[in-house]
Amino acid sequence: MMRQLQAGTPEVTAGTPEVTAGTPEVTAGTPEVTTRLLRVNPTIIDKEISFRSRIYDRSGVEPYSAYQENSLVWIVFILFLIIGYLLMDYYPNISILLLFSCFIYVIFDIFKDWGKLEPEGKLIGKLIFTPHTLTFHQQIFATPDIKDIKIDIHNFRGHKNWHQKWRIHTYTVDSGTESSIEINVNGTIQSFHFQLTSNRHLDNLMNVLEHLYLKGINIKEYLHGERTYLLQKLNYKEIQEFKKKYNQH
Repeated sequence: MMRQLQAGTPEVTAGTPEVTAGTPEVTAGTPEVTTRLLRVNPTIIDKEISFRSRIYDRSGVEPYSAYQENSLVWIVFILFLIIGYLLMDYYPNISILLLFSCFIYVIFDIFKDWGKLEPEGKLIGKLIFTPHTLTFHQQIFATPDIKDIKIDIHNFRGHKNWHQKWRIHTYTVDSGTESSIEINVNGTIQSFHFQLTSNRHLDNLMNVLEHLYLKGINIKEYLHGERTYLLQKLNYKEIQEFKKKYNQH
């Protein structure tokens, strides 16, 4: 198993100029746009720089919703409350049973998904991304053959996604597989979801992307669907400087 390269302290072999890289400053769980641009020597590419992950098919996975409105459930719930109240004077036992059933249902509905891991999707294989190649399951693509890259970064595995049910906050645990990448290889589009697990994992990915930027590969990068540049939100002037530095269009 290839060892992980810690950003900021790459290993340098004898006679090889040092490569310096900054560390994306992101909080655990949710990537935040506080990263500074990394600095690397465009003439030197450390063979140890790589990003490894797993690929998932999320074609059947719907975004998690804490409460999908169901009018029938609401009608039955309100009906039980009304009937229970009206029967209080005539059939107190039945009334208490109905009201208690409503209370139990609400408690169950609130906590049934508490801390639940959201669906990952179907595991397809491994992803290995380096400045030289992209290995997607059993296919290997040389980076010079990649014309365009579109990447959308989402939450890490283990991030708590908070929701509200019945005015009470609850959470589910993110599976980390919503991040996606799309590549154009000689006119053929390949797209897939991959898993992010930690800050360091994201740091490895950004180091690889930095080298691909320096190679002049056209990259469109997003953070939760919002356009970023090495995880940074830039103004117009900064974007032009970034494009000039990395030969982007």
